[in-house]
Parts: sequence; structure tokens; C-alpha cells
Amino acid sequence: MASLQRTSRASSRAIRSLLHQSQRNLATHAAASSSSSSSSSSSEPSSSSSSSSSWSPRLAPGVSPAYDEALHFISSHQASLKRRITELQSSAPASPETAAVIESLTVASQINDPQVRWAFENTAEDNLDLKSPVVRHLRERAWRKCGSLDKLIERLRDQYVLPDSVASIVPTVDVQLILGSPTGPGVSDHTSQGSTPAPSGDVLPGVLLDQRHLVEQPILRLTSFNGKEGKKYSLLMVDLDRPDEEGKLVTHAHWIVTDISLSASQPRLLTPGSLLGGQAALPYVAPYPAKGSAKHRYVTLLAEQTSSASPTAPVKRSNFELRDYLSANGLEPVGIHFFRSEWTEGSKESISKVWKSLQGEEEGKEEVWGTLGRRERKKRQEVW
Repeated sequence: MASLQRTSRASSRAIRSLLHQSQRNLATHAAASSSSSSSSSSSEPSSSSSSSSSWSPRLAPGVSPAYDEALHFISSHQASLKRRITELQSSAPASPETAAVIESLTVASQINDPQVRWAFENTAEDNLDLKSPVVRHLRERAWRKCGSLDKLIERLRDQYVLPDSVASIVPTVDVQLILGSPTGPGVSDHTSQGSTPAPSGDVLPGVLLDQRHLVEQPILRLTSFNGKEGKKYSLLMVDLDRPDEEGKLVTHAHWIVTDISLSASQPRLLTPGSLLGGQAALPYVAPYPAKGSAKHRYVTLLAEQTSSASPTAPVKRSNFELRDYLSANGLEPVGIHFFRSEWTEGSKESISKVWKSLQGEEEGKEEVWGTLGRRERKKRQEVW
């Protein structure tokens, strides 16, 4: 494995050096050809644009010797690694170790292939073939090295989700919460609250969401990188900031799904119509932050079930002891996401409906937490 890593690093350095030289030549070539006909200049981008069905070289052979040499090096290096794979498959004894080496060689042989890289970058997230080792590798590298995981950890700490939910976590599953369509443009800090049309796509961790967009169960995209097959998982969504009758913030359970089947090469969208083989131990209830309370942090936690027994459903949603529940049911956190929400004039009717469905109280009374007396708070806390 160490030899493979050295070989891969050496080839990557050589390729970068060749392509750097090629870029210098390209600049000269571009300046010299800037006055050429528009037909020749317009044909070049079309060969590698996202509208094309496959990758093709940006330059014709002979335009840049360095570019030609880089492509030749990639091809010859790939052929060499494929020969090593064939030798191992024919001579090495079948074992998990041999399979791991072959998979590593397969990734190394394809990782710099322009067609592979082009296909990965131009394929929609949910159309990626994660059965392919190199695609899984590229997807994990994008998550770990391109800022998504770092941004998640940074926001978890900035908002004190860690340690208010769990003391620590080393994510091995990318948990993405999606509103509306999975192919939407995404929901960021700059997405307007109560915007029309409703925000759609992947939700950036920590974003403040309008409660009206959370009435229906959201979609979750769960992408596993831990290499474990046949494992079961549980999903929990909790509110860390529900005020109790004393004004103390307690955890409130909004949603629990157990026995989720998750594989690196299987469908990974958990939707209202498909819980990925899981069971809803606690049906989804939309956020309903009380008027007078601050912004609430809603945490979605994915945990591996280390016990063969399915986790039990909690007795009640209120005063939910998250860490005790995880410990009692043998649940090991492997993925996390969170968003925030709060009571607003625009969402008060929607929040009232949630309260009414849970408690049977009249609309317009139940959301004004800050005006309730201690006895009334106690009564409502018991209902929660």
C-alpha cells in the first residue's frame, strides 16, 4: 500500500508539472489565436462543455507538446496499473486484503483519467454510480477536502451543537437535509425567509429556516463512506432549545426512524415514501417554536446500531435525554446536520396548527410561551 501511495503521489506530481507547463504554452497559444475565426474559437468549448456527452481533449494533437505528453503519461500509467490488477486477480489468493489492494489500484488507475473526472463533475449528485470505487473516492474527497465537512464542524461548534447534543463526533456519513426538490439550487444563509417560491435543494448546516417550509417531512440524503455493509442505522431529529416550565432549555424529540439500511452503493434518499427500510419509531412532527423563545437548534443525528436489537421508542417527546437514549440503545453517532428556526408573525398560523394537532388547543393561544404563567407552562409541558 505504501508503494502504491508513493507511485500515486509521483504520478500526480508529474502530471501537475506537465499541465503547468501546458498552461504556459496555452496562454501563448491563446494570444496568438485570438484573432482567428469565430467558428474555430466557438468549437473548442463545445467539446468539453456540460452539454457534451463525453470528455474530449481541449487541444488538437501537436498544439501543445506538454499537453500531449501529460495525456500520454496518464494513459501509460493507467495501463501499467491495470496490468498489476490483472496479475493480482490471477495469482493472489482471494482475501479481504487482496480485494482492498485491487480496489486501491483501481482508484489509482482511474483517478487522473480526464473522462472519469469529467463524468464525475458533470453528473447530478443522485445519479452518481457509487458502486464504482473511483466515484466513491471522488465523492468522499469532495466532502472532506472541498469545505463541506469543515463548514459543518465549524458551525456545529460555533452554535454549540457540540457539545449540547453529543460531546463529539467523527462523521463517516454525509447527512444532507433537503427541502423541496433534491435538484434545487440549494438553501444558504442568503436565502430569504418566507421566500416565494419556497427554497429548494440541499440546506447548508446552521441556516435559519422559516417554519412554514418544514411542515412536511424533509428529504435526507445519506452518503456513507465508512465501508460497512449490512449495518443498520437510526435517525433522530431533536430540538435542543425547548423551554420547560421553569424556563430551562430541554431537548424535545421530533422524529426517530430506526433500522435504516444504508450501503455505499445503494439508493440514499430517505423520503416520505421511502425510509430506506426503516421504521418510524416516532413520527415526524414539524418544528413549532414558541413565541418569546429564542432561535431553536434542530439537530438531525444519524447513529449506527451496534446492537442486534432495534432501538425502543421513547415514552414521550418532551425532556428527551438524547445521550441516555443513544447509550441505552447502543447507538454510535456517525453523521449530523442541523438548522435553526424561530417563531415569526409569518409562521404563527402554521405553528399554531402544529400545536393544535398535538394538543387540541385553540389556535392563537398556544404559541405565546412568554406570557404563560408557571402553572399553565407546567400543564403544557406535561402534554408535550
